[in-house]
Parts: sequence; structure tokens; C-alpha cells
Amino acid sequence: MNGSSAAERSGSDYRDVSSCRRRQLEEIEVLMSMYPGPDELIIDEVALTKIKSQEQSTDDLHFAVSFLDEDLKTEGESPQLCITLPPLYPHKSLRAELLSSYLPTHRLAECEEALKERAREWAERGEECVVDIVQSAKDSLADLVAEHRRETEELENALQAAQAAADDVADDDEEDDMSDDALAEELQLLELQASAAARPPAKQQQQLGRRVCYSHHIRAETKRRYIIQWALELRLGGFSKIGYPGVVIVEGPEEGCMEYITRLQRLRWKHFVVRGEEIIDVPASKCLDDMRRLPRGFEELGPKGMGRMADECRKAGLGALFLTCMKMYRDESTGNGDRGNGDETAAKPGRKKGK
Repeated sequence: MNGSSAAERSGSDYRDVSSCRRRQLEEIEVLMSMYPGPDELIIDEVALTKIKSQEQSTDDLHFAVSFLDEDLKTEGESPQLCITLPPLYPHKSLRAELLSSYLPTHRLAECEEALKERAREWAERGEECVVDIVQSAKDSLADLVAEHRRETEELENALQAAQAAADDVADDDEEDDMSDDALAEELQLLELQASAAARPPAKQQQQLGRRVCYSHHIRAETKRRYIIQWALELRLGGFSKIGYPGVVIVEGPEEGCMEYITRLQRLRWKHFVVRGEEIIDVPASKCLDDMRRLPRGFEELGPKGMGRMADECRKAGLGALFLTCMKMYRDESTGNGDRGNGDETAAKPGRKKGK
């Protein structure tokens, strides 16, 4: 056959590594002109040299773009976009990964998924997309950094207000835990163990649960011991902050969260309430533990540990949930926070259901 159709020519290009490599090198040159600084574009020089001298090389080409713009830095660190070009790119989709020590990993993963879909669409057309992917990543990171800064400011303001209130309470409140609290709680524990045996079986649909609990204070040794012991027994991870105020945040199987709250509520408290709650369905294709954001273990933080708890929640992407312990409920559709009024009768504020 003397001639060839457009489809045949396209198929020929698809199988021609040399043609793909030449197009890749042209894109790299454009990228180098856009990011000329020594720390802006980091390329696998060994692979690049090999490709230039031997275009049929089947090695992947790796490079990374560091975004040095001040408005994209978090805690002084510049985020990075790592890209891998397979030999048959642009007919095969590139791979992209976002790196940052401070931005929530689940939010980075969401951005990566969007970049993956965008790259796949370009690959279906057999068109170059490195510059487009870099710009899309930069735009997404700008949104994440802005969100991070808003959340950090909210947390800092809330922590300052909470600490001031806690200092006032600690100064004015001379009431101590009753001397018979430990005995009363031991008796209640026996009742809890009996009720636990009668618990209904777990639902077939697995759910991941989270709870944020607020107490006037957490001081009694017995309470502190059970807060940790029950969390570990029920496969819940999280933190407790003792002193004024007392705060507990847990994450794990939803049935475990429900049982945990039931047990805690039966103890003797001056004031104890669940202020934040999230319930998320676990897809059949996923494992519940893979969806956790908090550490698997349980850690007790000291009276000055509110800042540490807030920081751990922020890094896990749970800053809005943490804020519920201070009656600050963010409208997820707008990102605006609002302070609640009055006492909570249930865990509805901050509740989120979904897959």
C-alpha cells in the first residue's frame, strides 16, 4: 500500500519511541525557559542525557518543579510537583505527584486525582500536556495554601480564646472531683461491661466515625485511664487533652465510636458533650483503616496540649472538626466559620455523612 490513513499514521507515531522522545525534549526545553532557576526545575540528568543520545531509550524521564512563589509557601517550605514521563508519552499518560510537609495529604491526593484525569484526557488525544499540568497543579496548590492559612488563623484565634477561658475557669473553680468518683466509676464500669455484651451486631455497611467531645475539665485519674483504655479496646485512634477544658477526639469504626461515647457519658461529669461528629461510609473496595486520618494509637496530652491537638487535626485535614469543640461550626459550602450559642443536646453540629 503506497498511502496510509490518518489512523494508521497515528498508530505508527504511537509505536515510535523516537518520535515521542523528540516531543518530550521539546517540552522540557519550554519548561526550562519557564523555570530557569537552579532550584526550580530538577531533572534526572542521567536519563535526560541517555534520551538525547539514544532516543529509543525505554527509561522513564523524571523531573520535579519547585514552586518558589512566596504565596505558595507553607511554613517557609515550597511545594513540589514531581512528574514522570513514560517512553510513549504523549500517547501514554504522564504521572504526577504533589509533595508538601504541611498541606493535608488527603487534599493533595484529591488534587493528584484531578491531575491524573486531566493527563489521561490529553493522552487520549496524543497531545503534550506538561505545561498545562504544571499550571493546573500550581493553581490547585494556591487554593490549598490559602485554605491552609485561613484554617491556621481560625485555629490560632480559637485557641487563644479557649486558653483565656480555661485560665478564668481554673482561677475561679475551686471544686475538685469527689473523693468517691473512682469507686463510683468502677461500679459503672461493671454495668458497661454487661451492656457491651448485649450490644447489637455491627452493620454490614462499614462506616468510619469521628467524635469531638468537650468537658468542663478532665482531671480524675480513673477517667483519664478509661478514656485511653476504652479507645484502644474499641480500635479508636486519637487524643485527649486533660485539664481545663477537657477535650477528646477519636476516630475509628462507627460502632466503636458509638460505644465509646455511651461509656463516657455514663461517667460522672460536671459537663460533658459531643460537639462534633462525622460518619463516612466505607466503599466495598476500600479498607476502613486506609481511610483513617488520625494516628492509630491514642495519646493523652497535658493541660497545655490544646495547640498540639489543633495542629495534629489541621495536618490531618480535620481542622474544621476540631473547631467544633469551641462551638465554631464551619459552613463547608462557603468555608465560613460561625460560633454556636447555647448547649448542644446531640452531636449534630459538625456532622458529615457521605462516602
